[in-house]
Amino acid sequence: MAKKAKYNKTEIEQLPNDKPVLYRIETESGNLNYAGIAKKGRVQERIKEHLGEIPGASVSVEQFSSIADARKKEKNVINRNKPNIICKTSNYAPNKTLQRTGYRRH
Repeated sequence: MAKKAKYNKTEIEQLPNDKPVLYRIETESGNLNYAGIAKKGRVQERIKEHLGEIPGASVSVEQFSSIADARKKEKNVINRNKPNIICKTSNYAPNKTLQRTGYRRH
């Protein structure tokens, strides 16, 4: 089950940090702006890195038993939902490039 919070520092600090997660940053209307994964112990830190960089109103996290399971789900979520923003490099690259996808919501 996913846990949802407002997309701000205080609320993010309340999210679970004890397992790998898939996180989704969503707009006010619930559209997906960004989906990413975070390792155990880095969930809150990883999501806070996006504040001011990726717009959003809420963030939800879904916990997994392994980072590999989170990656599989991330791929499916991105293919199915076509987020507004995608990262052009892996989570491990120091210099990532964000790109607006141009997908339109109706």
